[in-house]
Amino acid sequence: MLLSMAVLLVPILLISWFFTREPDEPPLENLDWKAAVATARAEADFPVMAPTEVPASWRATSTYWHKPGQQVGDRSLAGHEWSLGLLDDNQQHLSLKQSDAPAAAWLRAVMRDGREDGTVRVKDHTWTKWVSADGRTHYLSRAVGDSTVLLAADHDAEALVTFAGMLSEG
Repeated sequence: MLLSMAVLLVPILLISWFFTREPDEPPLENLDWKAAVATARAEADFPVMAPTEVPASWRATSTYWHKPGQQVGDRSLAGHEWSLGLLDDNQQHLSLKQSDAPAAAWLRAVMRDGREDGTVRVKDHTWTKWVSADGRTHYLSRAVGDSTVLLAADHDAEALVTFAGMLSEG
């Protein structure tokens, strides 16, 4: 009887283990964001903001340069749009978006019901601070030429200030 139970129990335990184990995290590809910056800077009619360099441990997870009329998610773009998404050392996401679409409408479209939360100086520029309605996402925005730059992170606002300090106009 014990042998019969063991014969039944071993496959049941193996099947249970297989279906309840945590899968390994898939490796995230580190994208070549500098090529996308070069394309955006060559085609844009405004100064394109991008980091001069990021720490070697950071990974670019998304990057694109889109022209007006293209579809991004559920939005049809009203202007050019440059975007860069990064994961920092703490696996926290930081993003940079820039567009020459009308600023107020574009900011409403890309922020999660953000409300203004003061200003901050980074280098010689004043950025407007924003925070999402649920308080989770922080933003910084400012005009650059005929475009608007938006930085976003589910970090505290200081992480965005540090990120803003890494940016330069091209």
